[in-house]
Amino acid sequence: MHRSLALMAALAVLASGCTTTQERVQNRVDPASISDNERYQQDVAECTRLADQAQTETNRDMATRGVVGGLLGAATGAAIGAAVGGGSGAATGAAIGGGTGVVGGAVTTQGHRDEVIRNCLQNRGYKTLY
Repeated sequence: MHRSLALMAALAVLASGCTTTQERVQNRVDPASISDNERYQQDVAECTRLADQAQTETNRDMATRGVVGGLLGAATGAAIGAAVGGGSGAATGAAIGGGTGVVGGAVTTQGHRDEVIRNCLQNRGYKTLY
């Protein structure tokens, strides 16, 4: 069960990193709000650095959220699985619930990083689409 949780967490982190920060940012900024492309590229780089600094702090939180989410998910899944399928249902429910909790912690962290970049660019005068 621990291997499946670790595998699910690793897959969540890899999946969230499939798109580069630059691609995600460019897809969110209204091109009409960019008057100087060189300045825009500098702003994206600076906002990304700020988000990376925040990410370091958030990574500590992610570990906590992943563990807590995994434990809560495992407990809930085990309870539901036991009610539905007995002992083997409890183990299956715990594995699924725990994996879901770990993945949720990783996804929340990536969302926070993107939010820092978006807010930074908005504060520098760019219009974001979402």
